[in-house]
Amino acid sequence: MSGRPIPSPSGLALPDVALFCVALICLALFFLAVGGCAGPAPMTHFVPQRCNLAAAPFETFSIQQHAMPGFIEPVVAQALAGALKRQGLQAADDPAGADITAVTRFSMIDRMPDPGSRDTFGDAVAPGEITRFVAHVDLQLVDNRDDTLIWQGSMDRPHAIVGDETFHDERAVLIVSTTLDTMLEGVKNPCG
Repeated sequence: MSGRPIPSPSGLALPDVALFCVALICLALFFLAVGGCAGPAPMTHFVPQRCNLAAAPFETFSIQQHAMPGFIEPVVAQALAGALKRQGLQAADDPAGADITAVTRFSMIDRMPDPGSRDTFGDAVAPGEITRFVAHVDLQLVDNRDDTLIWQGSMDRPHAIVGDETFHDERAVLIVSTTLDTMLEGVKNPCG
């Protein structure tokens, strides 16, 4: 054996081809992993019907938020206003004159394990305190003209916060907006 690489038809030596293939596979795996993580984590949602129970068509909206934590209130307001506008509705100049009001209610579902319970199968994967909860938002559309509930839905997202993690407004707006767009599909269509 002379130690010289065997030439290939492409002009690359076989060790170069093998190295190129390994690099290509690694690059593909990297983009697959990043692509899977690049999108926002989804929220689950529930909408009983993709239509409304309004007695007459509606064009304008206002937003009321109840029990919404201060840090998430502007995120939900921005995402909800955008989703309603994408459904063809206009924000009312005067909330009192809006055809409908979108009412949100926030609640937090505790998912912390009982302090007395301990996983006996091993040590914690990540050190530090982990706070686990599900953020739950109910959304109702109320027809202001006759004070009736015309549409409802809800969305949830589990959270596991470690130590001093911070809230990311831009990512949250994208996640909430995407979910609201899906939830509100067909909201202007009358039922029946």
